[in-house]
Amino acid sequence: MPAAALLGGVLIAGLVPDLSVRFEPAADLFLDRRSYADLVLNGAAPHRVPIPPGAPLLRGAMLGVISALVAAVGAAIGLWHAKLPASIKSLITRTLGPPFKGLRALHSGHVGDYVAWLTVGVAVLGGLMAFTLG
Repeated sequence: MPAAALLGGVLIAGLVPDLSVRFEPAADLFLDRRSYADLVLNGAAPHRVPIPPGAPLLRGAMLGVISALVAAVGAAIGLWHAKLPASIKSLITRTLGPPFKGLRALHSGHVGDYVAWLTVGVAVLGGLMAFTLG
């Protein structure tokens, strides 16, 4: 039920006109590191640099719809794989089998290995964020 409520909230938020205009001043302040740090650390009034509002792009909306469809198809395959026709099962096995075999080979089932992979993933993600933000 909470997931359905979140999904409904996101869908409704996407339909509210000019919702992004209401959040852009806070986002601009957050992106302006000096002003944000002065506001948080010193309580100083923020110096706002006006950023022209961007129009919603069709490309962004289409990427969101495609991502949601891919996630829904993946979830449906995971839930109802036993009820799928044999031809679809064989197609899925042929296309997704080799990558999943490689992933299964990396996972031994030992808790320590999972902790190690989690640490590697967090380190890589942190490094990418430091590289792109720094």
